[in-house]
Amino acid sequence: MTAYAPCELWLRPPADTLERLERTLERASGRQATIFFRADDIGLPGRQLARMTDLFVRHDVPLALAVVPTWLPLRHTELKGMLAPGGALWCLHQHGFRHVNHEQGNPSGKKSEFGPARSAEAKQRDISRGRDILESYLAGRISPLFTPPWNRCDGEALDILAEFCFRAVSRSAGAQPASPPKMMELAVNVDLHTRKEPTAQAALDALLNELEQSLATGLCGIMLHHQRMNRAALEFLDCLLAALKRAAGLRLAHPTDLIR
Repeated sequence: MTAYAPCELWLRPPADTLERLERTLERASGRQATIFFRADDIGLPGRQLARMTDLFVRHDVPLALAVVPTWLPLRHTELKGMLAPGGALWCLHQHGFRHVNHEQGNPSGKKSEFGPARSAEAKQRDISRGRDILESYLAGRISPLFTPPWNRCDGEALDILAEFCFRAVSRSAGAQPASPPKMMELAVNVDLHTRKEPTAQAALDALLNELEQSLATGLCGIMLHHQRMNRAALEFLDCLLAALKRAAGLRLAHPTDLIR
């Protein structure tokens, strides 16, 4: 597991970051839109994860927790204890198998755990094994949702997910190939933490534009990575959750309810 640093936005946040967030959400107030949050790379407890989940408990907002199956057995008792206060707020679901890139030779350079470099049998085996691990440690709490690492998988993997009765997949908005019929796309279109803009100002501009544009579509999926969060990122998330709850017309949804 790689150690990640916060992006430029959270290392050097502009002084007016929270004011601009408030103005963006004021413009969206009264608009009918549904919002859900998804946090990736869950499995090992720690202070950053605890601080993030504590905010969702404090604001009483649901959160989809994408759990890497092979990380779970290492400290599953601690993780379950940490998540206990949130109870039904969490949408626990499968996040790949080992979160390993198997596309090193792909000319596109795009990472994927379930891409064309692997056979159908290998993909089927890992998806099945991952599901079994989650059920063995979190029995009865796993949602039929699948988040592929790096928001990316091929059509063969999507067909396997459908065969295994997954009812939804969560990837980036507009991801290809399209999911099979009857499988819902629970797309994320706002990225709080894995931003690549070279300056904090450019990152803030892009982030607030993503937020405004996604709210305009009626369904806003916000992606989190607790490993990349620092004090500034936590403060922003705290203000974001509070402002979304105040805004008229905006509904903070439980991902499991959206799948239903």
